Amino acid sequence: MLALKPCGWGTKRIAPELGCSRNTVKRWLAEGGWRAASVPSRTKALEGFEA
Repeated sequence: MLALKPCGWGTKRIAPELGCSRNTVKRWLAEGGWRAASVPSRTKALEGFEA
């Protein structure tokens, strides 16, 4: 995706070529590439009762 965008390809053309959705292409281009999944910031319901 990152290589095709400077070549003049748009998101509508990149998406079917790579077999993903247009929104996925837009998100990856905005983020500048792959990003690891985020870790949830909320506490678990049973936090502190592990023992």
